[in-house]
Amino acid sequence: MKMITTLCALLVIATAWAQTPTYTINVASSTMINPNARKLLGVSFDARTSMNLGQNNSVVPAGYYHPATGALLPDVQALWNRVPIAGVRYPGNPVIYNWNWKYTIGPVASRPAQTLGPNTPPQSLVFGFDEFMAMIASRGLSTRDVQIMVVIYPSVSEPDPAQGAADWVEYANAPNDGSNPGGGTDWAAIRAANGHPAPYNIRTWNIGNEPWSPNELNFDAAKYIPIAAPIIDAMLRIDATLHITLPAVGNANSAWNQALFNSAALAGKFHGLSPHYFYDEDASTPNPSVAQAQAALSSLAIAAQARGLTIIVGDHAHNAPTNDPDLAMRWQGALTTADFLLMTSQINNIELANFWIYGMPKAVWHPIRQNADGTYTLMAAAQLYETLLPFFLDQSLQTTVVNAGGGSAASIRASAFKSSNAAAASVIVANTDAQHDGKVVLPNLAGYLLERVNLVSASLNADTFQTTVAVPLADGTYSLPHAGILLFKFKQNLTAVALTSSPLVTDFNLPQNYPNPFNPATVISFQLPASSHVSLKVFDVTGREVATLMDGEMAAGKHSATFAPRDLAGGVYFYKLTAGKFSQTRKAVLMK
Repeated sequence: MKMITTLCALLVIATAWAQTPTYTINVASSTMINPNARKLLGVSFDARTSMNLGQNNSVVPAGYYHPATGALLPDVQALWNRVPIAGVRYPGNPVIYNWNWKYTIGPVASRPAQTLGPNTPPQSLVFGFDEFMAMIASRGLSTRDVQIMVVIYPSVSEPDPAQGAADWVEYANAPNDGSNPGGGTDWAAIRAANGHPAPYNIRTWNIGNEPWSPNELNFDAAKYIPIAAPIIDAMLRIDATLHITLPAVGNANSAWNQALFNSAALAGKFHGLSPHYFYDEDASTPNPSVAQAQAALSSLAIAAQARGLTIIVGDHAHNAPTNDPDLAMRWQGALTTADFLLMTSQINNIELANFWIYGMPKAVWHPIRQNADGTYTLMAAAQLYETLLPFFLDQSLQTTVVNAGGGSAASIRASAFKSSNAAAASVIVANTDAQHDGKVVLPNLAGYLLERVNLVSASLNADTFQTTVAVPLADGTYSLPHAGILLFKFKQNLTAVALTSSPLVTDFNLPQNYPNPFNPATVISFQLPASSHVSLKVFDVTGREVATLMDGEMAAGKHSATFAPRDLAGGVYFYKLTAGKFSQTRKAVLMK
């Protein structure tokens, strides 16, 4: 009887093992989806991070920066420095509370007080616009990675939102040469007097936050367009090179989006669309699942691309319900956010994506939480971004998942990435199923050797997670537990490269691109006689940079890059290769 019981137990174990699905990750290594995939790891940052809660007539910081000094709180600094920022949207929700950017510049003592939100006393902001831009510079970001949210309603002391927006563009982008493009106040001179003589040159400006919401215009674009059009016109009169983005909602066929597409007042004046997604895995809520967000976003991206537009995901995050405000930042929310990020990396015209955070440990969506004992915790969602950064390389590659047993692969999401110099590659695989484990076959990336595999896992309600080394199972696959993520890191197989490389390169060379003229894409080849730091950039006829194709260390040999502009007008462009002391420029013609 004991032997029968033992055999039955072994049979159950064997059956369970046999039922564990095995997934194959197929990577089309020659098919690049997004040339700047790392930019998907952006954030939205709220301007009120130096707000004083004003409790009991004392100074109570709401955010990361002290309301009196503007300094980063010492206990927060080490954690905040760990949160990667590949792009940033600013200023967040103050734009719907009559916030005025002009009240956040100049000497702190002279900054007027303003109401920054419900149930907070009027106060001046120590961490203002210039301080925000200093933070961006300290993080090594380009101002081209900043998306400004424009106030579209009358604000405190500013009855005309078009004038307020135009003044902000002038303050941010106009040269301090007396040109004063807006007339009236010379905002560039004021910027210089505030210690910032050079323009910031902020490229991307989004008109409003969520004006389609029931709290604002209730999905009625007929109300939004007459508000947005004069604001856009005023801004473009100051700087015609701005990339204007418009808030979008739903799929391509939503009444709101169709109105934007077909508006004569907006035609030719905007660069892209900026949808928001607050997702969860609970079918009982009105929030979309990641799969539903994918359907809407894919539809919108296709329609945008057909019109020469791009997508900037202005805000996204897991839902933070009132009864559980930590949910979005614990492992459950972080895992769903990883699913969303991998999904967006497989859509080819997303320029930036910004994870919605408050710079406030006392608010919801707090990547850094202030605990009851006064200590701080870096929550799982922020830890996720920190962990993904080394694996979210420059370019995302076309990736699909197949259940080897023929079953569903709906709970498994994967994406592959490659560095622009081809020296490294990675594959990220997430299992969002909360109960069922799986196994993953080692992805095959031609020309690369496996360097390491990590497993990220935690219980769903955990504040933080664990990252461990993953080792192959007896059958060579890797275990992917429920609610877990596998991170595969690869390095270039130099032996394989040497075997297939062309004869020794003895000189720098930048041949003519092919085809030329071209549409929609052309290949730019070049060769290096020695390893060099390579910059390959494209400029329009005015000398304005329109694309960076390479920027980093590259090995000696022959290389190529594909230039496939989605949002550029037809005409003459120039591509310039700089490698060490070598520099050469050639002309390319885009036919549209």
